[in-house]
Amino acid sequence: MELKTGQTAVITGAASGIGLALAAAFATRGLNVVMADIDETALQSAAAGLRGAGAALTVRCDVSRPEEVEQLRDAALARFGRIDILCNNAGVILPFRPLWTHEATDWDWLLGINLHGVINGLRTFLPLLVEQRSGHVLNTASMAGVSTIAFNGPYNAAKHAVVALTETIAAEMAELGIPVGASVLCTGLVSTNIRHSARHRPGAMADEGKQEDSATAPAESAQASISPQRVADMTLAGIEADRLHIFTNPGSAERVQARIDRLLANLPE
Repeated sequence: MELKTGQTAVITGAASGIGLALAAAFATRGLNVVMADIDETALQSAAAGLRGAGAALTVRCDVSRPEEVEQLRDAALARFGRIDILCNNAGVILPFRPLWTHEATDWDWLLGINLHGVINGLRTFLPLLVEQRSGHVLNTASMAGVSTIAFNGPYNAAKHAVVALTETIAAEMAELGIPVGASVLCTGLVSTNIRHSARHRPGAMADEGKQEDSATAPAESAQASISPQRVADMTLAGIEADRLHIFTNPGSAERVQARIDRLLANLPE
């Protein structure tokens, strides 16, 4: 998809990290940006930093609530008249621990944002892109969506599902002959605040004063992180190249190959 001045990009989780970097990158290219986040204070501060780079609209939105995602759509259309790019980027992570030790509320909270948030975005915005027969969907997953990180079960499950959803969109658009693109962003470590997101989960206040589990996976902690701005630059290039899978971090090829090798090793003779 060619990015052009005057197009409109909607980005969830836009108050910080990858979402904010995406908003800045789109605005620099002359696109209108609709920035959505559950943290309204941080959202307003983030948008203030973009003013002058392009037209920006901020909308407080809890992506786990379908009605709020619909309100986001309506606000974007009321302001800009059309939507060209949807970035389902909002995401959270839980403390690392064996998956069977997470409370049901932990699972509900993470899946509500990381998986159902994406589903809500697709159900709400994709019909617009299909009807206008143009546009692009970007779903933020992770290397945890194409490999497995121990002690990160809920996150792994959600991100594997996001990869599958994106691949399904691409397959269905191809089958139906609809020129709407789809990309899934699979990053490794990025310098963001996502590791602190678990403090907002239900029951998190009850953990105050207790020793919290590690917020960084043992297998990940030794790896170098990259900047959100670097991720955004690579993502925009991937969208323009209509790339289905957008990988950003050094070492991604080795992790994908290791998974493929494990699958092949278990096939029957």
